Amino acid sequence: MFSEGSLVILDSSLSEYDANIEKLISPYRLEKDAHVQDVVGFSAAPMSMARPESTLGNFLADNLLDYGLNIIDSSIDMALFNKGGFRIPLPPGEIRLTHVMELMPFDNTMVVVNLSGVQMDKLATTILKAGGDPI
Repeated sequence: MFSEGSLVILDSSLSEYDANIEKLISPYRLEKDAHVQDVVGFSAAPMSMARPESTLGNFLADNLLDYGLNIIDSSIDMALFNKGGFRIPLPPGEIRLTHVMELMPFDNTMVVVNLSGVQMDKLATTILKAGGDPI
């Protein structure tokens, strides 16, 4: 392994533990660990993942639609989520930041598109053939 300043090159010479890597990631780990148990919400019931519809999918799509309507464009008609992007169901009770990080661990992007009636029909047909996704 080669290290220069904060640059760490990962290669086959990397041992199981390396002090340079630990030094590099330690501040990020401390910041993350300080907040992952923060409560960010509460659910009266578990939120499950399923197709074509589920409590978790409905919750996330409804929140995405609400965000879109209130922050981006008040003329948005629907929100669609890819169920494959959900990694875990949410438990009843306190929802912590760690749950959110496990639920959707990737950077996600909201995209707003204008679709014609024909395009909307094709989208609905594709979703139907795939077994559904949260809308």
